[in-house]
Amino acid sequence: MGDCCPPGSHGPVAPPEDYVPKGEVKDVQGVHTYVVGEGPKAVIVFPDLFGVNSGRTKQVCDEISAWGYLVVLPDCFEGLPFKDDESLVTFPKVLCNILTLKRFFKRNAWANVGHIYEEKVIPYLRSEGVESIGAVTFCWGSYAAVHLASGDDIQAGVHFHPAITKVAGLAGEKYQNIFEKAKSPQMFLASNPDPGNIKAGGICEQILNSNEQLNGRSVFYTFKDMKHGWVNRGDLNKEKIRRDYTEAMRRAREYLETTM
Repeated sequence: MGDCCPPGSHGPVAPPEDYVPKGEVKDVQGVHTYVVGEGPKAVIVFPDLFGVNSGRTKQVCDEISAWGYLVVLPDCFEGLPFKDDESLVTFPKVLCNILTLKRFFKRNAWANVGHIYEEKVIPYLRSEGVESIGAVTFCWGSYAAVHLASGDDIQAGVHFHPAITKVAGLAGEKYQNIFEKAKSPQMFLASNPDPGNIKAGGICEQILNSNEQLNGRSVFYTFKDMKHGWVNRGDLNKEKIRRDYTEAMRRAREYLETTM
């Protein structure tokens, strides 16, 4: 069915050793959830396939919270993120294992993880007085977040290097069906090697912008110098990656402010 992430993507990266997360991990109805910030508006962050401790994921959560949001990052994989030796991505010295890859995505299909968000995370946010909820995602997370957007709780989503079209297939679903059910506008910030169907002019944009309810507010933009995974796993010591990280975060902030 094809890789989840394009060949040459940024591989798995540990959290920065010199960064101390500003939030705390709370038990949200049995789900370990990183929580930071406060306010009447909240952002649910959906991780990439390497889980909640992948690269700068929590650091990005902290940055979003500084924009004035209550931010939550649930461990939707329940402590069992994707392991690099299970990956189809062409990382050095990693063999492709299609059967294991399929098992991972089947295990984490929306039918199996959706209840975490619908029955636990969103009720928690409502109990905290949250009035408006957005989503920010990495890679795998775009698949779950657009699924969640089929309900009435998500006002907008921002997706960094989205892998929804590939993940849906690996989970045994048609991505077109997921997009057709979305009830809120979405922004997709793709890297250059991400598939064309998730970029400007692709089928995903056509589906969302043909939905009169969304009023043409969905946005598709490609960072042509970037590889998949740059926002939370790219090396910020490299000038171009730092430049496009900053620009991606600026676009995300502006979009959330105008849609939530």
